[in-house]
Amino acid sequence: MGLINRLLTGKKSTAQDEIRNEIIENISHLINAKAPIWSEKKSSPILSRSIVNYGINNPARSQGKYNGGVIIKEIEQLLEYFEPRFSWVQVALAEDAYKEKLLRFIIKAGLKGHNDRHFITLDSQLDFSASQMEVIDYYEE
Repeated sequence: MGLINRLLTGKKSTAQDEIRNEIIENISHLINAKAPIWSEKKSSPILSRSIVNYGINNPARSQGKYNGGVIIKEIEQLLEYFEPRFSWVQVALAEDAYKEKLLRFIIKAGLKGHNDRHFITLDSQLDFSASQMEVIDYYEE
C-alpha cells in the first residue's frame, strides 16, 4: 500500500500485506494488459522475455472450453517471465473452470527468499466479455 493510500485510509498494514497486495496488483496488470497483436513470442528468445510481450495475447480469440489450456499456459509463462518474486509458478484450471464468459483458474507460486516453504494460492477468473482478470480469493501457506 502506498504512502498516500495509508494516509487517506488510516489503515496500517504489515510488510506481508503489502507484498501480497503488490503481487495481486502486478498479476492483474500483467494479465489485463494486451500484448501487441503482431508479437510472435517464439521468434526470438531475447524478445520473449522483453516488454514487447508484456500482457496476454487476445484472450477472446482463445475463448472456449477447448482453448482454456492455451490461455492457462500463456498465463503461467507470463508469470514466470514478469513476476520476479516467484521462485516457481503453476497455473491450473479450477474445478468449475468454465462458466458463461468466464474462465476460472488457480495460480500457485513459491515466493523467493522463503526456501520454497512459503507459497501463495490465488483463486482467479478471466472475464472474456470485459477482458479483465480478477483475484477472487487469496491463500498463504
